[in-house]
Amino acid sequence: MSKQDFDKLKPRLEAIPREEVKTPKMPVGTLLQEAFDLYEWAKDDEQALLTAGLDADLLHELPVRARALRYIQSQWSKVLAGDIDARQKWKEAKGPGIRLRNELLHVLQFACRGDNSGVLKTLREIKKGNTIPDLIQDLNDLAVVGKSHLEALERVNYDPVNLDRASRMCTEMGMLLGEVNTRRERDIKYMRDRASVYLRQAIKEVRAVGRFAFRGDSKRLQGYQHRYFARK
Repeated sequence: MSKQDFDKLKPRLEAIPREEVKTPKMPVGTLLQEAFDLYEWAKDDEQALLTAGLDADLLHELPVRARALRYIQSQWSKVLAGDIDARQKWKEAKGPGIRLRNELLHVLQFACRGDNSGVLKTLREIKKGNTIPDLIQDLNDLAVVGKSHLEALERVNYDPVNLDRASRMCTEMGMLLGEVNTRRERDIKYMRDRASVYLRQAIKEVRAVGRFAFRGDSKRLQGYQHRYFARK
């Protein structure tokens, strides 16, 4: 039912003003448990809560909002798992990419040391780059420069297969970096935060009415206290 609950509430979640959307300060699992516990507690007090002004629909929508949040949180967890995987793959590819870049620079500068065509200037420009996008572009540029100076590489007995390797690594690393950056910007976290806000709004109202309705009954009042932050 969680996905259906989310789909049902999605238009309302999207209507929440952007300035009200905040990342939850408590673990989502804890928030969900508090919501379900509150609902079970409040059901026994339904008539008293309604008499004190609580909207019956809001009360019974509490578990619906909780299930919607549980669904979108699970989707966000999948994104995080994929993000970790993409970062690990990027980390594994980055080292070999740097080593190949440095090797090609060194070999080409040596092999073309007597060349007056401007290739050394090009290599010096390539060498200046020190960012991740530079690394990816450098591999492509060095492959192009190398293939334009195959005779010079042959004179120093350098295997040109590494030029194709550089081109391939450029493509693969570019795709990996794009995957990492895309995951970082996923809208799914923002929707998770919206669902969290929407659930917290309902919890806040039920608790407020409960504390008012049972202000003279310490036994029932305890079920409307904020347990997570009370333990802090």
